[in-house]
Amino acid sequence: MNRKVKLTFGFILLTLIILVFTNPGFDDVRFAKWLEREHGIYCTYDGSLRACKQIIDSKEKIITKNSGHTRNTGFYTEFTRRITFEDGESIEIRALGIVTSFFNI
Repeated sequence: MNRKVKLTFGFILLTLIILVFTNPGFDDVRFAKWLEREHGIYCTYDGSLRACKQIIDSKEKIITKNSGHTRNTGFYTEFTRRITFEDGESIEIRALGIVTSFFNI
């Protein structure tokens, strides 16, 4: 193998190792903190997200249903949550967890 191929292979391998070790995985606590910061949704946590409410402009909306799923690929984690409020309104929040951070998608 020539030098360029070895360097490219080493860079790709190093990048994949970094992604694996910095993947947030199924960490619902960190995801709940991200929901608070980004969407104003506050949840209690007892193994999974429970008893959530959203506060926007000092108005509190009670969340009656919180469902979703988490997909962990090893390199990144995708979180999807469908949240239904007591007035019947619902929203879907999708987030990508990569390099110990979460991003809206």
